[in-house]
Amino acid sequence: MIISELAEPFFLQRDLKRFLPLIVFLFLLMNSGIHAQNKPFPQQVNFPGCIKPSNVTQIEMNETIIDFYQKWKSKYLKKSDGGEIGKGYYINMKGTGGSGTEVTTSEAHGYGMIIFALMAGFDDSARIYYDGMVNLYDLHRSTINNNLMSWVIDPANGNSDGATDGDMDIAYSFLLASNQWGNDGIIQYKAKTDSMINLGLKGDDVRKSGSKRTTLGDWDGSLYNTRSSDWMADHMRAYYSLTKDLFWLEAADTIYSLINQISFSHSTTTGLMPDFVVDKIPTPAKPDFLEAQTDGDYSWNACRFPWRIAVDYAHYGTATAKEHLNKMLNWLKNSTNNNPEKIVAGYKLDGSKLVNYSDMAFTAPFIAACVCDATHQEYLNKGWSIIKKPQGDYYGDSIALLCLLFISGNWWKADLTATNTPSFSSAPHTRSNGKYKVQIRNSILTVQYNLPSKQAVRLTLSDISGRIFKKVQMWNHGSFQTAQFDLNTLKLQSGIYLMKISSPTVNDVIKINYTGNI
Repeated sequence: MIISELAEPFFLQRDLKRFLPLIVFLFLLMNSGIHAQNKPFPQQVNFPGCIKPSNVTQIEMNETIIDFYQKWKSKYLKKSDGGEIGKGYYINMKGTGGSGTEVTTSEAHGYGMIIFALMAGFDDSARIYYDGMVNLYDLHRSTINNNLMSWVIDPANGNSDGATDGDMDIAYSFLLASNQWGNDGIIQYKAKTDSMINLGLKGDDVRKSGSKRTTLGDWDGSLYNTRSSDWMADHMRAYYSLTKDLFWLEAADTIYSLINQISFSHSTTTGLMPDFVVDKIPTPAKPDFLEAQTDGDYSWNACRFPWRIAVDYAHYGTATAKEHLNKMLNWLKNSTNNNPEKIVAGYKLDGSKLVNYSDMAFTAPFIAACVCDATHQEYLNKGWSIIKKPQGDYYGDSIALLCLLFISGNWWKADLTATNTPSFSSAPHTRSNGKYKVQIRNSILTVQYNLPSKQAVRLTLSDISGRIFKKVQMWNHGSFQTAQFDLNTLKLQSGIYLMKISSPTVNDVIKINYTGNI
């Protein structure tokens, strides 16, 4: 492609009427409430030592996630205009153990905040939803530690104490948000996660001295009671990236000490974890310890455990995580005769079934765990086809969506210094009239760019699902340069497309609404 400077103004006055719809669209986009993203969906990270489904393409995975996300958002995202719970957004559900009048829990809030931070870029309203959820977090703090969230939002009974899983996910989501949108807006995400981590999680949700185990919440005074669904070692390493506090690495090590001891003494064959662990020498809780007869079994809390430590392996390469996941998956594949449709919703630690039915909350985390080793490729392929369809309840659908994001490489590291390697890396929806100009004329897309210095520049044209139509590599000479794309030759249909411009000094994306041959 020949690159040359234009000898006349880019938008000629005689063509103004012809290009007015596109000019108006771009102007509105430049000046609208659409927020710039640093890691917009899809990121498609290929994590070292991990696999992805081989029976679908990356584009197909992205499209599956978009479809699932839209259905999930339509069903579960709710807006509160004020009233008893205040203004903001929340994920509609009925929490376990509540009075029946609750509208959501901190668990659901954490899931939603992570999902919106990861789906930004596809969904231009993601930051609006996220910030609305932050507002409800602020309005519903724990009655014990004001840096944490009430485990339930219940207009009939008021705020309550906290729950560790929701608190840890919310704090983690602030790290994602800080990476995604920066900290130059009204809400200072980095400051919020700092106060949650240092003044809330450390001490009340994770024991600051003694055991360094996760607690059941800020209400729990025990040194040893802990819940396996809260064993989020990846979150702790992300907290360390912000705080540089070795406490968080020690807490992550404590998780694997618990896993090893339970696995050695109580689940020798299966590697399954119980919902709750008690005592100085880690022991599965007795029936009805806190929630149900199954408190000492692999049940509705522990079902999240495989996904949680799989993220730690993918993001940080934790060898102990992979070792344990392989033990658990080797048992599972044998137990189900290599058919993930036979995964059931609960097991004794010896592998015997608690029930004879399946649930996404159990299936999806096991399938997510399969990314850890190529020996699980067939199981992963089969499992993806199962978990890609919503089942219709908040808990299973939210967990499945998070697992789909993870498996596909669209859940990136939250570290403030994270270096992810996307196979197709998008970038922020940045607009600067002095930097870029865009024109479509006779189905020829012309992009002008003006970067501050001589440097190599890559332009990538894709659709919003990540499908790439053309890449161009060129050299910037420190003045306006021009690149052209023939949209007819590329066989583009009407729709929204992304033009990524990347170089050593910029990573920007221009969003283009192509309405056909104009």
